[in-house]
Amino acid sequence: MRYQVAGEYFKDFMEEYIADKRSVTEQELQLSCSEKIHLFNSLKENCKDENKSYDYQFYKDNCTTRAKAIIKKNISEAIIFKNILPAKAPTFRQLIHNCLDSGNHSWSKFGIDLLLGSHLDDVATNEQAMMFLPDYLMKGFDSATIDQRKLVSDKKIILASGNKNADSFSSLSPFFIFSLMAIIIVALSFNNSSSSKKIFNAFDIVFFFFIGLLGILIAFEWLGRVDEVCRNNMNILWAWPTHVVAAFLAKRKTTFAKNYFRLAAITALVLLMGWFWWPQQFNNSFAPLLVIIIVRGFFISTKK
Repeated sequence: MRYQVAGEYFKDFMEEYIADKRSVTEQELQLSCSEKIHLFNSLKENCKDENKSYDYQFYKDNCTTRAKAIIKKNISEAIIFKNILPAKAPTFRQLIHNCLDSGNHSWSKFGIDLLLGSHLDDVATNEQAMMFLPDYLMKGFDSATIDQRKLVSDKKIILASGNKNADSFSSLSPFFIFSLMAIIIVALSFNNSSSSKKIFNAFDIVFFFFIGLLGILIAFEWLGRVDEVCRNNMNILWAWPTHVVAAFLAKRKTTFAKNYFRLAAITALVLLMGWFWWPQQFNNSFAPLLVIIIVRGFFISTKK
């Protein structure tokens, strides 16, 4: 993932944030004239064609770490940071969830929890939190000092915005939609009418094919990204890439098909039973999907 830094006029920057309905908070740093000049020249140097691109690393080298590093590099004295985390330090996933929950980004949260693996559940240190998300770097700067003077001399909101940039259809969260689907599917599965059987002949193919596509996406991100954030993703234990092929065997009564979907149902059941003990935190929206896999896998495996 090649990322780039780019300079733009402040007016254009503000217009972009106004259009996106995002907020802007300004921190004024207490720097000497020479430090300001060094920082300005360093930013200009960074924006040159030969310097502007870099390999993005989710934890270790992102837009926040770059901002912190270039400021630290151009200040003559060491910056002393205070602890900004609670007594029980959060995981990287919890740090992201705090931001997404405050903006009601339930679908973004679903996508992040689907694709980012168990490394996201590592506990973040104070330094890592400040290098991970801009809000935490801002908090770190607020309490930081340089040679016994505060790093931030003034702080003000220059563009206020509420949670207006929440996901579209945020009121219809994935948990609500998938839970409603699970209730309907479970209820219809115990209906032995011919119409229900016809419905499930089509539903099983579509549903397991869709779950298989999610599995392929998880596997692609796991193998394709240069950093480790998408690796060791336990979601692949319920979103099997092989479902894209097995989905078309769902209406058959072969021994292989029955054993395959029985194994899928048992695996999903084990994941659901150990929900709170696995090393990776699952999104609540995955639970109703697991219920559907369990119920439909069971009924497919017992077809006569």
